[in-house]
Amino acid sequence: MMIFLLVSIFINGFLFGNTLPASKPHFLINYSLNNAVGSSPPIAKYFDQDIDHTGEKGGTFKQVYYESICEETDENNLKFLLIGGEDALSMGTVSMNYMSQLADQFLADKYALEHRFYGQSQPFDNITTESLKYLTIEQSIEDIINFIDFINSQTPDKHNKWILFGGSYAGNLAVWARLKYSDHILGVVASSAPLQAHLNFQEYLESVSKIIEAKDAQCTSIIKQAMTTLVHSFTTAEGKEKLKSQFKMCKHPNNQFDKFSLTSFIADIFTDAVEYNLQTPSGDRLSVLCQDLKSRKGDDLEKLSALVADHYTIGSDCFNYNYNSNRILFDKQINKYSFERQWYYQKCTELGYFQTTGSDNQPFAHALPLLYYTKLCRDAFGSRFTEKTIRENVEKTNSEYNLKEISNMTNIMIVHGSSDPWNSIGLISFTCDKSKAIMIQDGYHCQDMVMAKDSDSEEIKKSRLEISNMIEHWAAS
Repeated sequence: MMIFLLVSIFINGFLFGNTLPASKPHFLINYSLNNAVGSSPPIAKYFDQDIDHTGEKGGTFKQVYYESICEETDENNLKFLLIGGEDALSMGTVSMNYMSQLADQFLADKYALEHRFYGQSQPFDNITTESLKYLTIEQSIEDIINFIDFINSQTPDKHNKWILFGGSYAGNLAVWARLKYSDHILGVVASSAPLQAHLNFQEYLESVSKIIEAKDAQCTSIIKQAMTTLVHSFTTAEGKEKLKSQFKMCKHPNNQFDKFSLTSFIADIFTDAVEYNLQTPSGDRLSVLCQDLKSRKGDDLEKLSALVADHYTIGSDCFNYNYNSNRILFDKQINKYSFERQWYYQKCTELGYFQTTGSDNQPFAHALPLLYYTKLCRDAFGSRFTEKTIRENVEKTNSEYNLKEISNMTNIMIVHGSSDPWNSIGLISFTCDKSKAIMIQDGYHCQDMVMAKDSDSEEIKKSRLEISNMIEHWAAS
């Protein structure tokens, strides 16, 4: 994640595309650092967090958190905590989002906790596979509870009431933390949380296809026909040479894994537009993208390749789409600008979330198989990461954090958008009437977490009112 002082919002891959396959569910939008009225300026702090909560390995590391204290009253014991996900945090994480507005409404103190192994919260000076074994869901949940205990210890005379917020994977953590420690956490607001780990996540691109089709059927048709031609082009030397020219590739595509990698870059452009379909002066991002595609000259592949090449070659003559372009996954040194290796490790060990083309009901041919993702796991982290091992890891996660058990929990508010392809593996209803799931019509990924404004749709306004009412009920309990 990153600090932005621009009007525009940047989400990894949002403006210029990822350098990796489209596979990251995450939401940490950092706005300008203007402070909300009634709260102290957000301050970055550190506290000593255990490297290993199981006790097998000693030692601590400096975990980053941000704090903004309500100055209007010292009587309130409400604490709002935004859980960090798979990227770095910034001061804007505390002060410029909907949680911050809610905290001002309820006179609550605001906190944000950076996830271990992301940002400055590094347990080690490297990210080798050996070091990354401490990057687990369990360790991350214990981090949250240890942090809550740390803050509570500063005011032992108060009975603090903690409400957790999180988007996407961080929303999972917030829910899972209450599942394990309901005595520490009063309630949870989780946005677009994909609570079901899923190895072969072919439903994702099915959803993307439906959303694009509903917006612009011709757009889907162009993508589908272009991808069919692209796959065929990989069968001949002449075809691959032509692809190199059309997509402005730095290197010749050689094998099926280069084909898979190219497909991932293509899909990424459209999945980003679907997930974060923000309004622009020219219309919503997806409509603008599809209009751009349709306006290109030539046949369908020429249209698609021109759009993709323009997207990725900003400021350069060519772009490396080949399998080896994933080399950032193999870098064992900490990169303060990218945390792709850490996130991919989490997917290989516990979450899956591999967005495959196994279904016929999507436009990207069958050019992103599970084989591509599992090979990346093996190449990045070692030979033990076979498809069988990864599948077992994902099944273990779903057993430990069971959706049926979660559906019986109290004091959980889950918010999804109907135009978010992640909602297919989220929890959309509860059996317990003390929790609630909301589906925002035409809402995109984590849309409810963005600061409220007058121009918001009635659906967004309604969902936020429900969130506010739920928190009011929790706070009064």
